[in-house]
Amino acid sequence: MTTTTINDSSQVIIVNPEYASLVPKISDSQYKEIKQDIQEHGQHVPIIINQKGEILDGLTRNRICQELEIEPKTMLCSPEYEDPLLAKQFIININRNRRQLDTFQRIELEYKLEPIEAQLARRRQSEAGGDKKSDHSIQNYTKRSEEQKKGRVIDIAAKRAQVSPMTYFKGRELIKKESPEILEKLRTGKLKIDKVYGQRVKQEKRQQL
Repeated sequence: MTTTTINDSSQVIIVNPEYASLVPKISDSQYKEIKQDIQEHGQHVPIIINQKGEILDGLTRNRICQELEIEPKTMLCSPEYEDPLLAKQFIININRNRRQLDTFQRIELEYKLEPIEAQLARRRQSEAGGDKKSDHSIQNYTKRSEEQKKGRVIDIAAKRAQVSPMTYFKGRELIKKESPEILEKLRTGKLKIDKVYGQRVKQEKRQQL
């Protein structure tokens, strides 16, 4: 990613709700720590924005700068990140590796990345000459590709989320099936993935019987 540091008060900084929804919320204590650090030492880490001025990284820093009435420092990334899919891919990748995230939050971010990367893959396939193929050929190619990658997807996703393939699988299933209340407890560490998944399996077996 090519970036350029800018400090222009005329630069409009935009919070895109769709992009903001991808980022895990930090705790109140973490927010207070970051705010105190910026208040005492200034904003050292710039806010990363795309050519449109949309924030790709630094929502918390931007909010704090507004509260403290500090002119935020920004970093402009390359034009390719005006593309919504590439922008969302970047946001997830940069946030997934943050130290303060717990296991379930990393799994959630990686799970959000799956459909984005699938769309990017289909677009690359189309740009590489999809127009020259018949629909039947494309369908057969896609089917073969999916069969070949089926066993690898979880392994790759788990590695990026820094968990075992089984833990990633369990977390992904819980995201699909559990209530918002349970998911929030998983995010905050009040519940553990293995325990909730075990309860879910038992419940489904009872329903089948």
